[in-house]
Amino acid sequence: MKKLAILILALALTLSLAACGGNKSAGGDNTSNPPASTANNNAADASGKLNPPDWLAGTWKCAEKSETMTITAHNVTVSNGNLDFTWQINNVGLKITESNDGGVYSLAYTAGGMDVKYAFEKQSDGTVKRTLTTGGMDIPQIFTKQ
Repeated sequence: MKKLAILILALALTLSLAACGGNKSAGGDNTSNPPASTANNNAADASGKLNPPDWLAGTWKCAEKSETMTITAHNVTVSNGNLDFTWQINNVGLKITESNDGGVYSLAYTAGGMDVKYAFEKQSDGTVKRTLTTGGMDIPQIFTKQ
């Protein structure tokens, strides 16, 4: 039952997130990223809580669509709350690896046999570029803090 729930979740997220396109004009690069060797990698499933960086905390809205994501001190919710990572960790047993390279915070997991990664990249204009990588596709979206 858990595997079926994870598979359905992965497919639904891939379809819903593809609808929120990136804003190419809102680019900006992140020049404050330390080298990858200083990444802080944690298996979030041990405590049931995530550890997103302070700069990512808040409610964010997609620049082109009505999709939102909310980041708190110990959780990330995306797709207007349809994916609650802490709930998935505690109730479905989803095993998530998180990484924080300073200006890029990432969550990686496997759902329904598919590798899924969310990368949240701090942009110089104050926006966040969130890239969903799954099924060999990168789906970038630009979010503005609300």
